Amino acid sequence: MSVPGAAMAFSLRPLGLLGTLDHAVRLFVRTFAECLVTVLAVSGPFYVINTLLDRAAHAGMLDEGVAALCNILIFVCYFFLLVPLQQGIITPLLAAEYLGEPISRVEAFRLARARFWRLVRARLLRYVLVLAGLPVFLVLGMWLYVRYFFVEEVVILENTTPSRALGRSGQLSPHVFWMILLTSALFLAGSLAAFLHLDDMQDPMLRMSLEVALSVLLVPAELAVNCVLYFSARCRKEGFGDQVAAMRDEA
Repeated sequence: MSVPGAAMAFSLRPLGLLGTLDHAVRLFVRTFAECLVTVLAVSGPFYVINTLLDRAAHAGMLDEGVAALCNILIFVCYFFLLVPLQQGIITPLLAAEYLGEPISRVEAFRLARARFWRLVRARLLRYVLVLAGLPVFLVLGMWLYVRYFFVEEVVILENTTPSRALGRSGQLSPHVFWMILLTSALFLAGSLAAFLHLDDMQDPMLRMSLEVALSVLLVPAELAVNCVLYFSARCRKEGFGDQVAAMRDEA
């Protein structure tokens, strides 16, 4: 990414938990419109197809076992294909805004398209490692989750390969270890509580509408926190804020 201009909106410095949340909320608000369109375009079809399958199963038009299998396959495609695309678009939007050089959604999409298959491989590699560690020991799985937390951000923002992104994430994540655990736990608890409550709803159309609304809020909010944590970790590890200030002075 290019050197941020003089209108940089956020101070690049190591942040504590409250500072991280403050920056993330402001970043979320400033990019909400662009993120809204992205989430609706990428995730919306997933929820529509899921709802149609559920309605077909309840109406007896489709065997419930077949519907359940289709839902699982669609979710796997969503998690490992649509989520990387969504993240590949939203993360550059957030990072550019955070550095004071906003870009358009079209520019972000071009970046996501260029890095898409690397993002897919990085996500697969990350979750294979995390899931491989969980059966051995819960703490090992959590440690691997935190260690490789920034893999996707590194692939997107530093334009590197998945294997190198693993090492780079391992260098950055220890600098914000506990904040990654805390923020991830908050999002996980909130998401589980909300979506479990939605499962009890009888009206599939209402449930789908609320699921989309939750995704529109939760996805950009979580990625905004991840973006702020990424830059905070870089500031702690390598003085990124000072580097940017020096480059601005030279420019």
